Amino acid sequence: MGAKDRSAMSADDLRPSRLVATFGALLLVSSAVTGAAAVAAPIGSTPTDDGPSDVSDVSGEEIVDTFEERVDSIDTLVMTKTTKMTMDGNQTSTTETKLWADFETDRLRREVVESSAGSETITVRNETGTITYTPDENRYNTYDMTSNVSTMVTRMVGSAEFEYEASETVDGNEVYRLRAIPNTTADRNADVTGTVWVDTETYFPTKVTVDTDTERMNYTMTMQFSNVSL
Repeated sequence: MGAKDRSAMSADDLRPSRLVATFGALLLVSSAVTGAAAVAAPIGSTPTDDGPSDVSDVSGEEIVDTFEERVDSIDTLVMTKTTKMTMDGNQTSTTETKLWADFETDRLRREVVESSAGSETITVRNETGTITYTPDENRYNTYDMTSNVSTMVTRMVGSAEFEYEASETVDGNEVYRLRAIPNTTADRNADVTGTVWVDTETYFPTKVTVDTDTERMNYTMTMQFSNVSL
């Protein structure tokens, strides 16, 4: 029988860094389009100068409004998220996570299937609390933290301002590039900016980057979404 460790922790304690908490919920933006599916471009893909030819009649404000409105349309989400973190320009870690979320019943299952920074873990959360399980150690932890997934998405939209920047083509896929500026951060001295690439047809985010500069360190987080089902 596996070892058990009970403790009470806040939501921030479960995140790698409070500085990226504001944009951590951006992974859920990928659920913005009901009934859509998308495959993300590889990390490091370079946009071309050729913008979409069929979006000239759509204003930047309309693009942002549609993007934000569709965040609220989420019901259920299944996806794979690949996160690459680069610290101080040279230290890099990569994590692949599978996510199942039911926003109507506030249930979440997250599996870290591959990580260069730690062990594989499984997290399950619902209205009764949260359990994390580490298969390698056969150990699980319980937390008095219940799920509130739909509110998380709403908070993400409310905590940042989005600005349309450009229409681009990334690996043959037409996208809108939006800039995300957080209203607040955990560290007042931190400079945090984000970029979201949104598919021009589905308004599905294919990639999100967050750049954070602090007095102690600088790092860039890149999130790619694939195998998405809504």
